[in-house]
Amino acid sequence: MGCTQNTFTGGAMKSTIIPPIKHLELAKGRDYHLILAHLVELSSDYREFYKSESENGSHIILDNSAHEFKVGQPIQRLLELAPQVGASEIVIPDKLFDGLATSTMALNSFLELTKSLYPYHWMLVPQGKDEEDFSACLHTLGLVIEMVRRESPLLLSKGITLGVSKDYEIFDGGLYRIIKDYVIPWADYYHADIHLLGWGRDLWAYKKIAEDFGGRIRSIDSAKPLVYATSQIALDPVTSVVPEYPRRPENYFHYEFTPEGLEIARHNTSIFDSITNGVV
Repeated sequence: MGCTQNTFTGGAMKSTIIPPIKHLELAKGRDYHLILAHLVELSSDYREFYKSESENGSHIILDNSAHEFKVGQPIQRLLELAPQVGASEIVIPDKLFDGLATSTMALNSFLELTKSLYPYHWMLVPQGKDEEDFSACLHTLGLVIEMVRRESPLLLSKGITLGVSKDYEIFDGGLYRIIKDYVIPWADYYHADIHLLGWGRDLWAYKKIAEDFGGRIRSIDSAKPLVYATSQIALDPVTSVVPEYPRRPENYFHYEFTPEGLEIARHNTSIFDSITNGVV
């Protein structure tokens, strides 16, 4: 039995980018933004930009920075940071590739949250060292949601999202099968939105994901279009060649593009938007 109503009502999934702080304008005006907790702590420019975006109607997702630090920030810290950027949604703490730890963190986070009612949409991110662990974590997260529905249903009144890490494209059948076999059935059962956390290495595989599932996937985020641009690599879906990924520079969030690099960044972002919206 479902427990909340998903807020996404269909249509093409919305894409959002994660730019360096000096180039936040590249993300301006998007319907969704995924922002990183440690950067909220770090930069007043970052806080002010996304607070303004929130005031102008954007849906701000406060991520727990697990991708950057392997384990997400505690729920209480996220609750302290959320008002600073006008967040609508908070990513429940998780630990990369660790299903048991992620399940435990989710349970403990919701137990803490039930002490008061917070007006947020919640994103849960299943993790696992392999597909079995991932599946078990997803099942346990469902049990956690059922517990919250029984004990404190108002806590889920803004809705929930299932976040899917790009890292699990390594499973047999790629991310397409994971979405088809695990993500959509879970999200349908619990009336959850779906968000794709990152643009995987198999860039053009997202065209079929968008074509077949775009009406069910709410949103996707990535820094990858801009990371390619830091190495002067322009993406071209016509050739179907996937350039070798240069990896995110250590100073990425403080990176400043050259004029040429900025032009490539805009080009790559347009390709990302086209792919994820099912246009290319």
